Amino acid sequence: KTSQCLMLKEALSADCSVISNSRSNYNSRVGMLHLLANTPAATDVVVIEAAVSAINAPKFQNIRLVRPDICIITNIAPSHMRSGEQGVDTVARRKANIVEGMSKGGILLLNREIDYYEIFRERAAQRGVHLVTYGQSPDADVRLLAYDQTNGRVSAQLPQGQKIEYRITAPRLHMAMNSLAALAVKKLLGGPLKPFLAAIEKFQPLTGRGETRAVDFAGKPLTIVDESYNANPVSMRAAIATFGAMPTAGRRILILGDMLELGPDAPRYHQELAPQLRAIAPDTVLLCGDLMEYLWDELKTDVKSASTSTYYRNAMSLLKDIERHLRSGDTILLKASNSIGFGKILDHLSRTPAV
Repeated sequence: KTSQCLMLKEALSADCSVISNSRSNYNSRVGMLHLLANTPAATDVVVIEAAVSAINAPKFQNIRLVRPDICIITNIAPSHMRSGEQGVDTVARRKANIVEGMSKGGILLLNREIDYYEIFRERAAQRGVHLVTYGQSPDADVRLLAYDQTNGRVSAQLPQGQKIEYRITAPRLHMAMNSLAALAVKKLLGGPLKPFLAAIEKFQPLTGRGETRAVDFAGKPLTIVDESYNANPVSMRAAIATFGAMPTAGRRILILGDMLELGPDAPRYHQELAPQLRAIAPDTVLLCGDLMEYLWDELKTDVKSASTSTYYRNAMSLLKDIERHLRSGDTILLKASNSIGFGKILDHLSRTPAV
């Protein structure tokens, strides 16, 4: 959500006055209202990231005060699940409650490939909210026709069949999807596309959310893809797939930590990463955390996977041992939930900037 909001803010700012809470990520019940209370009267657009807990305040009072005109739902994943929640459908229903804050005639902008699509469609209809979709499906209102990760070219189809091409600098398919949602918002709001698309091309993700940096660690030039701020099964699979397709001159090193707040099925979600890891065949996999031990149990039964993988109980034990795993020219993916502590690993590897 944060990358989506920040991309939208930067792109809309090309010709509008925009304010957002995305950079500080102050997306709580208080955070949303704090942003609105400090919004200058002359502001054209307010882009608000809303935590699921903020949407679901008692009687939906906070989202009703926000009263959004357009709501974007990017995906559903087993993330931030509360104690006692048994299924991802519960997460979908809690996210769908965002329509309770919308006036009739508002627009719910929905990823067409989202799990539990019907839940959102039905809730929008009950509330009198218009549904607009984006995605790769043939029936999406704003459709992704093609995305080339090597050069960032995006080809999209707008309503009424209009085709458009543009470029994004931020790599990964989910960034292309974010750009599609942002494009849909721009079409709904109106105004020229040229400055908007130029701003989208310049957009770069925040630290911890896909930023790529070159570092020199102990005399070894490395490339680090930093996804250390957050992780759930959807974002983890997307990051691994993108990383596997990246052109690299040296080895690919995966450093993966626990995905937290996944509910009672957390061990299974970690185990199910094993086939994808085998398919992309990274040179080394370093696993960290209590839940990643379940993935380690899957990988160590395979002689080839076990020979390229190592397991660590926590980030500190990995940190003490990390230098021996790295060589000049390696490209590294760091991906875990924030509290696992991969920020310390990133800081350790980044102590000396690359020349």
